[in-house]
Amino acid sequence: MAAERTQSFDKLRPVCVKLTKEQTRESVQELFDGIRSVPADVLQDLQEYVLFPLRFTIKHQTQDSLKEDVLTAACACVGHVLSHTAVTRWEMFQDMFTSFTSLLVAPDNGQGRAISSDELKLGVVQVLGTLLNSADETVVRCLFSAYSLPAVGYAVSVLLRLGETDKCRDVQLAAMETLLCLSHADSPSGLKARVIYGNLFASFLPGITISLCRIATGDTKQGHAVLCVISLCRIATGDTKQGHAVLCRAVEVWTKVVCLVLEDSQLEESQEQDEVRDDLDERLRGLVVRRLPEWVKVTASKMLVLVRQMASLTSHPNWRVRNALVDWADRLLHRCTKSLSESGPVILEVLVGMIGDEYSAVADRSRRVLESYKTRQTSTENAQPLTAVLEENLHILVLSLPRQIRVADEDQKLCAINLLAGYLDLLGPSILGVLRSQPHLHHLALALLQTMELDCSSVSIVEQRTSMPGYGSAVMDSDHPAGRPRKVFKHFQDHRIADSLMKTCHLLGYHGDLSILVDHFLDIMNESARYRMSATLILNEIVFGHNPRSEHQGGGLVEAAGLEQGELDSTVRMLVEEYLSPANFNLQTVKEPDPSPLSILHPPPAASPTTASPTTVVSLNQNICQVCLYMEGVASFASVLAPRFRPLLMLVLYPLLDKLGDDNSLISSTAYSVLVALCQACVYRSLDEMIRHNADYLMNAISLRLRHLEANLRCPTVLRVMLQYSEADILPLVDDTVQEILSCLDDHYIEEAAIFVKVLHELVKAINRWFPWKQKAAQNTVPTDPDPDDKEVNHPPQQSTSDSIRDFFLDYHRQRVIADGDVREEEYADVAADNIDDVEKEEADIDLPKHVSAVKEVLLRTKHLLASSAPRLRLLVLDVISQAVIALRDWRNELLPLVHQLWQPFSLRFTDGEKLVTIKAIQTLATMCKCCGDFLRQRIAKDVVPKLVSFLTTQEKISCSSAQAYQYTVCYKLQLSYLTHLGPICHEVEARGLDLVVQGCLPYLSAQQPKPLQQASLTCFQHLIHLEPDVIWLRLSDLYTPDDPTPPGSEFSKVQFLTRPGERNEYSDNVALLLPLTSCAHTLIKS
Repeated sequence: MAAERTQSFDKLRPVCVKLTKEQTRESVQELFDGIRSVPADVLQDLQEYVLFPLRFTIKHQTQDSLKEDVLTAACACVGHVLSHTAVTRWEMFQDMFTSFTSLLVAPDNGQGRAISSDELKLGVVQVLGTLLNSADETVVRCLFSAYSLPAVGYAVSVLLRLGETDKCRDVQLAAMETLLCLSHADSPSGLKARVIYGNLFASFLPGITISLCRIATGDTKQGHAVLCVISLCRIATGDTKQGHAVLCRAVEVWTKVVCLVLEDSQLEESQEQDEVRDDLDERLRGLVVRRLPEWVKVTASKMLVLVRQMASLTSHPNWRVRNALVDWADRLLHRCTKSLSESGPVILEVLVGMIGDEYSAVADRSRRVLESYKTRQTSTENAQPLTAVLEENLHILVLSLPRQIRVADEDQKLCAINLLAGYLDLLGPSILGVLRSQPHLHHLALALLQTMELDCSSVSIVEQRTSMPGYGSAVMDSDHPAGRPRKVFKHFQDHRIADSLMKTCHLLGYHGDLSILVDHFLDIMNESARYRMSATLILNEIVFGHNPRSEHQGGGLVEAAGLEQGELDSTVRMLVEEYLSPANFNLQTVKEPDPSPLSILHPPPAASPTTASPTTVVSLNQNICQVCLYMEGVASFASVLAPRFRPLLMLVLYPLLDKLGDDNSLISSTAYSVLVALCQACVYRSLDEMIRHNADYLMNAISLRLRHLEANLRCPTVLRVMLQYSEADILPLVDDTVQEILSCLDDHYIEEAAIFVKVLHELVKAINRWFPWKQKAAQNTVPTDPDPDDKEVNHPPQQSTSDSIRDFFLDYHRQRVIADGDVREEEYADVAADNIDDVEKEEADIDLPKHVSAVKEVLLRTKHLLASSAPRLRLLVLDVISQAVIALRDWRNELLPLVHQLWQPFSLRFTDGEKLVTIKAIQTLATMCKCCGDFLRQRIAKDVVPKLVSFLTTQEKISCSSAQAYQYTVCYKLQLSYLTHLGPICHEVEARGLDLVVQGCLPYLSAQQPKPLQQASLTCFQHLIHLEPDVIWLRLSDLYTPDDPTPPGSEFSKVQFLTRPGERNEYSDNVALLLPLTSCAHTLIKS
């Protein structure tokens, strides 16, 4: 051993001497390499000798010039020595402790400079912590004596400054770790030793309130002697954007230091050993703190402020910080119960608020801590029961909640609501005692009502129209998840606050007396117009919380005291009847329209007799939101009763379908989501199945209301919605009601025609959806329409006879006569009877399907409305015709006569005063051409094409070289619609003699026309080229020809065009695109 010590000394001596003479990084590194090879027991004997040159180097660098690389290497070397040895001499420890501490602060005389390197600061802080860990008991006892108070205080202030202001996270964490080592709060020492540590660190607590005021007011002139408790609180609560590791460490060190000074067992021991030392001078005696009961009381009152600041971390976004706060509360409640009794309610609030944390680890940990605290309180004499504490805190919170919800920020509001939910969760069935006290129930209800006020000021609530039940909308699948519209609250925007409030109401319903709560909030709803919406929302959520299958009862520590099944059913029925009563449900949601034919397109619901007719947007918005809340309540009730709610469908289904057809988007979307919820609750696979199973009741309700149409203008809307969300199985069930609608249309074809036409429109759309058109395949399918003429044309017999040939030509002649329009409608039967008597007899024996008969009836009843004075009604009728033509596409023997009958009023729409009607007419004509083919050829050429060409010719002079704003005019839209549909129409009917059409479309090939019109014209000519390529080529060549065509022979004369070949003009670009197509089409036709 001695030989090894001598050998190591001989090896390290020259290196130590060299370092003493030359303080360089290489010398420090050479010594570090030599120390690594020395065993730990030998290094302990050589500790002072090895540390001397390193200490000299550090002091020399501090006094002269600061070489950070040398200091970094020296600190690493010192740290290695201290980690393998123990410091037993107080003088050396004190010297090194002072040196390292001073190294972290710039000199006051200005002769040095502060450390700027993060690596060096980290190394110094780490070696300071290593020094504290390597000190033996004798050194530690000297460190915690009263004579060391100034040095320890200086070190505390330096470490706190680093932890609070340094930008390097590693330096912050190392400073926290070193401060914890300095306090010895984690030391496994006995009680007496901990009392000594606590006595020393108690000197840093007196200035708590002054420093906290400076922090709160943003005082940047604080001195260096900032107390550790205050500064750690600033670090923990000041910057939420710094790393969660720093925050968690700050909370941990804060907790351990406070427990070190204010631990109950230490305080008792300290007060027993308290004695006044006379050997201290006056200056040191003023720094020593005696932890007497008076001091503890004053300090605890000041600690309450800091505890509240730390409690604000409950809203921190990082779950690790919140989890650290739970450990903070656990330590304080367990070790400082008596000393921090004033802070106990605040600490309990932290735990109670955390049991609803979104992170399960935090919530479970909070619940376990509360259970442990409850157990300790039960076993402690004269301790207040936890239930009594929770009830008292709940009452205080309820009284302050309305104020907090108005003035606090979002995080504080969330904490308050989570706290309320936590109290209700922990109290469980004990909440019944609070609810049965009228004052307590009133205060709780008022707090919830004021907190959950809805904001109805947005104008979009009343203005936004729905596209779900209206014409032109797509049918939604009932299996599609439909979320309820998001509620906007007046006093907060964070959705987490709304979720926590809903959970609070659920807990009330789960643990409370449902009868008391329902009666109380119903009285508020009927008596207070201001809180009607809030009361409805709360009532919905309370009933929903009574669901025995819900998972909002917290950790499952208590069981709910619910109503009996019969009582619950009767309560729900009472609420449904209250919600859907005409006075509550039929609120006015639109302004009263002027009495005109147009106003009947959007009939308002009957206004509530108990409510004055609202005239402001806010009043209408409130009514809309109120109706939505009533419907959402129905969904909540259904989820509670589940299949037992089926008998109540007779009460709720009709009004909900009525609201589904409402023009307001919020009402219709809410109704849809509620109906989907009813399907799920009542075990229906789809909305169609639920409607079909209750169709008899719905049809009866509609029929009864149709008899008193003046008071039930919206009853056809229910049938319209039923058709939209049902399948073909509903058609036989609604057949009688459809006939009643047709009869009502005959009786009210002036005032209320639009109401019934919208229903018929939905019927035809539904038929198209239920019976889609399928292309016939002549070789392997049989036509759906048993037309004998089609059989003869498409499937001729193998041996033709003279009779069959004669019938064929007679039928062809009949079709041409009708198509040319040479016979009037009343003469049609005579012309047909002369030629095909036998065929008519056979057709008369055919029973048409119900959907075909329904479409025929619709067309016959609506054709007279094409001449209505209401433009919207004319648009709606054109939509009906378009859908009906598609529905009868496979039934040409039924379709063509109907088209012949409605042609006369339909053709007049192309000269309609409303150009939007004309646009719809051309779209409808395109649909008719696809279904009727060449049957409309002569009619279009005679009645339509001249009107279209006349408009195009007149308007092209206006659109030529027009400004961009012209494209927003209705005339431009009509031009674009004509050019878009004219080509496909001519192509479908195989039109001939296209000169007039070409004449109207040629000017739009000009480059001076708007680009969309040019593109539409090109598309139109592409269709026309397939019909008459030679004619189109000739007309296009008059506008522009790239080359002079050469005659094929001398006997042919040269063709002369209106423009010279190759001469470019405004038509050149577009004509050049079309001319090659004429050659291709000509070749295709020949082949």
